[in-house]
This record gives sequence, C-alpha cells and structure tokens, in this order.
Amino acid sequence: MRAVIVFALSALLSGAALAQAPQSFPEGPPPRVPLLAGPQPPLAPKEQKGVAYGKEWAGNRAGPARGDEGATVFVFGSTLPTIVCAPFYVCDLALQEGESVNDLNVGDSVRWKITPATQGAGEAIITHVIIKPTDVGLITNLVITTNRRTYIIKLVSRSQDWMPRVSFDYPDDASSQWKAYRTKVEQTREMRAAAAVAPAPGKLDFEFAVSGDAPWKPTRVYADGVKTYILFPPEVGSSELPALVEIAEDASFLGLDSLFNGPTTRLVNYRFVEHRFEVDKVLTLARLTSGVGTSASSVTITRTRRD
Repeated sequence: MRAVIVFALSALLSGAALAQAPQSFPEGPPPRVPLLAGPQPPLAPKEQKGVAYGKEWAGNRAGPARGDEGATVFVFGSTLPTIVCAPFYVCDLALQEGESVNDLNVGDSVRWKITPATQGAGEAIITHVIIKPTDVGLITNLVITTNRRTYIIKLVSRSQDWMPRVSFDYPDDASSQWKAYRTKVEQTREMRAAAAVAPAPGKLDFEFAVSGDAPWKPTRVYADGVKTYILFPPEVGSSELPALVEIAEDASFLGLDSLFNGPTTRLVNYRFVEHRFEVDKVLTLARLTSGVGTSASSVTITRTRRD
C-alpha cells in the first residue's frame, strides 16, 4: 500500500514539474517556401544580349514628372514605368483620350486585381485601368494592348507607399501635331498666294475639250491667260495622279520640222494644289497618262479656242 502511495506522489510531482517548465519555440520566421521549382536553364550569348538590352531599357533613369491633380506622368517608351500600389488602396492608370483597351495581361493575376473604368462619352471617352494588390511585397508586370499602342508596366506593392494617379505623355503625338501644323501653314500660304493672283471670273477661258476615259479624268479645264488649271475629282488622291506632257502637232519641239511631221511631246512645269494641276502656261494640246502597257490610261486636253 505504501508503495502505491509513493508512486502516485512521484507521478503527481513529475506532472507538476512538466507543467511549470517553459515551452520552447523556434526563433525567427519560418523558412520561405519557394513558389517556383527547378533549375534555371543556361542562356546562349544571343539570349544574354537580349536580356541585357531589356535590362538597359528598364534601367533607363528617365524619371516621371508631376502632372495635374497629383498625377505621376511617364514619357511613353523612354523606360519601363513602375506603378507602386498598396493594399486597401486603388491606383488609377488613365489612358489617352479616345484610346480603348484591346487586351490586358498581368503576370500575377491571383494577387493583383485589374479592372476597367471609363470617364466621359463618345470620342472623348477616357479609359481608366484600376490596379489593386492584395498583399505587400508583390512584384509583377502588366501588358496592355490598345487601339494605338502597347504598354509594358512594372507593378510593385508596398504597405503604405502608392501612386494615386498615373498617366503618360506621348512624344510621337506631339511630333505628329507639329507636322500637321506645318502642313496646314504651307497649304494656307499656297491658297493665299493663289488667291492673290487669281483673275476675275470674266477673264477665265473655259474653252477646253477633254477626251478619253480614266478614273482620274479631269472634271474641268480652264486658263487665265497665264496658267492652265486642270481640276480632278475630289476622291482622287495625290498618289493616283497622272503625268502631264504638252503635245506639238509637228516636230517643232525638236526643231526638226523638215524631218518629222508627227506630234512630239515635252514636259511642262506644274504642281498639284487643292485637287488640281496648276500649269505654268496656257496649254493648246496636252496629254495626261498613267500606268503602263495594257493598264495604261490616257486623256487628251485640247484648247478649242484659237487666239
């Protein structure tokens, strides 16, 4: 009986000692579990060069500028833009006015939420790409293809840092606008110059006959005593215009009247302005020609009035 009591007391004391002993836990965070497995394949020299070019472009130090209403503005194409977002916040990427998204792909579609939004209506509509991460420490990329260009963007998530509004500046559009401006200025200058020398309607000579058949056949020919004007249909573009030559009924252009009795041709100075040829003389007989061989088209212009 005494042995049983001693054993019970011994077991009770051992249990109490174990209960009072502090529990031990491993120090530090648990080991990181790799998301990707497998060795990386080696790169050939040309592949290494391609990767280097990509890193060089992505590492270009061309930074963003400050835009309206707190927007971060990147120059499109100058470098790899980075958008920094934070969980529980929304980043707004505004595309160009009138630009629409054809397709959108994000490297980590599970932990990044990308949704569309629009502002305005009609041709002035602006597409907004709403970006939201679900965790901190995420890095991926976003590719957006639109009806005008392709965007490649790096996405980074942090706990508190974020860019509320992001947009782009497009240098190619500025160049196109300046080119259109210069073209318009030149056209205005030419129209003013033509108006300055334009004769009174009563002095115009419309006595010209146009024979032949062609898609670009002139709708009217007239002269002002100094120049001849050959008007083409409005739908005819500059790339579809024929060549113009003046015709002599004999060989007078060559100075060989006694040797040749057939017609001869020569080039004349002319220019294309506002759907018409302006010829630097009054034509008597001329030919318009386009194409070669069996696909050639020809129209003859004859002045019916003889001074």
